[in-house]
Amino acid sequence: MTSRDETHLLGDEEKQGSNTRFDPELEEFGGKYRSKFAIGQVTIRCPETNPLSWIAIVYGFLPFIIPGGFFILWMVYHRFMGKFGFLLAIICSIINELIFKNLAKQPRPENTANRKPDGTPTHGMPSGHVLNAFTLMIWSICEVALSKDAESRQIQVWWLCVIIAVMLPVPWARWWNEDHSAQQCAVSIFLGFIAGICAFVIRTTYFSNHWQPWDRNAAPFDALINVPPASGTIPRAQHI
Repeated sequence: MTSRDETHLLGDEEKQGSNTRFDPELEEFGGKYRSKFAIGQVTIRCPETNPLSWIAIVYGFLPFIIPGGFFILWMVYHRFMGKFGFLLAIICSIINELIFKNLAKQPRPENTANRKPDGTPTHGMPSGHVLNAFTLMIWSICEVALSKDAESRQIQVWWLCVIIAVMLPVPWARWWNEDHSAQQCAVSIFLGFIAGICAFVIRTTYFSNHWQPWDRNAAPFDALINVPPASGTIPRAQHI
């Protein structure tokens, strides 16, 4: 083989090496996984044989169920609590992704599959999954335990139990799956407590009588134009 051929082969090897990121978890680098990728910011390793890892993966997706339930409560049953809960989740996600993570600029753990085009881990402080989960959980607990108005009764104890069962293990799941560090999860829990309490205060302060316009039999624009009730009909304020 000529020196020119050897140089060409070395160039190909260097090019290939530059396009392959070293990952000790993959088989080609001595690990036990054939592939690793991220879906919805959840790292998935294949093949995975550890039951705890599969539980952590599932809990990475479960937090999407609760905002989805609030969305159905809003759009199908026309309840304000569904609208408030869904928008609360959306607002938390937007603020976290656009503001908090860009301010902290702290990368995720090295073994995560959530990476930028250059191969470096994406920002992970704070955890959006954990922040969203604890914000909705703390808000829901406050609504059931502290609020006595009619609309708050829509978040019944059974619904609260579902929220706690789905949301409480999320920090552990994100840490176990190495998508966030313990510090990132702890900060997210703290922020979730604050956001959940603030959401409850805002809801009870500014929307304490909100359920009346959301009566399923209400005309859609009555709440906006304050049309007086027709003679012989029950005032809208009594439809609770």
